[in-house]
Amino acid sequence: MITSCQIRAARGLLNWKQKTLAEKCGMSTVTVSNAELGKKLKPKSLSRIRWTLIDAGVTFLDRGVQLK
Repeated sequence: MITSCQIRAARGLLNWKQKTLAEKCGMSTVTVSNAELGKKLKPKSLSRIRWTLIDAGVTFLDRGVQLK
């Protein structure tokens, strides 16, 4: 699974606001914020965030992220 730090870093690489990520994931900004704060989310929500970021060109590494 992805970490809160990876979500924040990926969003930063893409220059997306939390609202942008939330809209692209089809979820609320509060959910994205909670994910970035490390609060427990449903695995389905984290998976949706992960795949949205991957589709945008982010590669997840063991301890970070990078753009393709």
